[in-house]
Amino acid sequence: MTLFRWIAGFAVIIGGVLTLSYLQGRFDHGDLKKALQAIQIRFPETSQCQARLISRFQGKVEVTCDQGAWVVDVVRGTIEVKKSSR
Repeated sequence: MTLFRWIAGFAVIIGGVLTLSYLQGRFDHGDLKKALQAIQIRFPETSQCQARLISRFQGKVEVTCDQGAWVVDVVRGTIEVKKSSR
C-alpha cells in the first residue's frame, strides 16, 4: 500500500472513533436530563438534584436530591428508591 492509503485509512478510523465518542456523550447527557426530569415530575418538591450515570448499557441513572436518592431506569421508565449504605 502507498503511504497515502495508510494515512487515509488512519484518518477514517480516528474520525469514526471521535464520532462515536461524541454520540455516546450526547446519549449520556440525554439520559441524565431524562432522569432529572422524571424525578422532578414524580416528586415536584425536590430541589438541588444531581444525576450520575450508573450503567450506560442498562440505562440506569442515580439521582440524588436534598430530599432523597433514587435510581431511574431510563430504558424501562421506572424509579426506585436508592437503598442506603448505612
